[in-house]
Amino acid sequence: MLAYIENKEGQHPVYASMSGLLRGLIREGYYVTKGFKMADIDPRLDEYENCFTISDKARCIAGGVLEAIFYLRGQHDLS
Repeated sequence: MLAYIENKEGQHPVYASMSGLLRGLIREGYYVTKGFKMADIDPRLDEYENCFTISDKARCIAGGVLEAIFYLRGQHDLS
């Protein structure tokens, strides 16, 4: 079980749909709606160290943004 959602009918448990490393769980008391993403679950158990760094996806996006900035500033040679 990941969390409880509370409404006027009471508390309702929220279960994970898969096993793995839990990252980015939202704070207690945060208002959620149906379908709201409450956390990330990484099924790659060997990626434990990634829990303490930015994700591989975020790193790729940041690299693309950096390349775009260099390109737009006229620094085309990125090697």
